[in-house]
Amino acid sequence: MIEMTIRCRRCGCAKFYFTLPKVEEERNNPHHGARCAGCDKPIDWRDLIPAMLTFSEFAASRAE
Repeated sequence: MIEMTIRCRRCGCAKFYFTLPKVEEERNNPHHGARCAGCDKPIDWRDLIPAMLTFSEFAASRAE
C-alpha cells in the first residue's frame, strides 16, 4: 500500500474538508468532494504527494 499526503498546490495547506451535494448546488463554482481548508480550492490528483523512501529503507532494499 502506498501512503499519500494531501497538500494544496495553491497555498500549501495540508488540511481539507469534504463538501455535501446539496450545499454545493448553491455555490457559484460547485464541486462535490474535497476542498482545501485554507483557500477553498477543489482538491484533485495533482495535490497528492506520495511518501518518499527514507535512505535506510533504500539501502536495505539494495542489500537484499
